[in-house]
Amino acid sequence: MIELDKHCQEHEIKLDYVVALCQNSGRVDQILGNIQTLFLVQKRKMLTKTNLYLMSDNAISFLLSPGDHVIQIPEETRAHPKAWCCLIPVGEPCHTVSTSGLKWNLSLQTASMALRLLNI
Repeated sequence: MIELDKHCQEHEIKLDYVVALCQNSGRVDQILGNIQTLFLVQKRKMLTKTNLYLMSDNAISFLLSPGDHVIQIPEETRAHPKAWCCLIPVGEPCHTVSTSGLKWNLSLQTASMALRLLNI
């Protein structure tokens, strides 16, 4: 990500999104390392105004900044018996989390690593 950010700055390239392919093999250290990459790209202000997605063989991971978001998931994906969604509060607690359109919706919930993760 560092090299991509540098290249984009040097050549004044604006990207809407980046999809990085990754693998975690079910290992917690690799999963957390991938999430840390997302967090550090945001914290270091790399690839600003670019949505960064990490895609593995069975998941797509991305960070949500504070504010409202609409995540559109195709119906055929939502209908799959192994489809799931997890909101993980990385860094700071997330207050007043609400969702709609999920199997179990949230209404003004608080999520933090100290309190709870939201598997919905």
